[in-house]
Amino acid sequence: MDRASVRSAIIVLGALAVAAVLYARLPFEAEVRKSLGLTVFIGLLWLTEALPLAVVSLMVSLRAWSKLS
Repeated sequence: MDRASVRSAIIVLGALAVAAVLYARLPFEAEVRKSLGLTVFIGLLWLTEALPLAVVSLMVSLRAWSKLS
């Protein structure tokens, strides 16, 4: 693995850890915690560009689609 791949993997795992901590610790209903955790996870990936923006935007659209169905 090259350095860029390792860096991206670390950022994705870190963003996932932050989202999991938010989900576990916030005193809101489960749906609010899920949405907030996912929003923070996607936002961190978007800001750090650990994944290509097209992949992150697909994650957003899939989440919106799953909420509507």
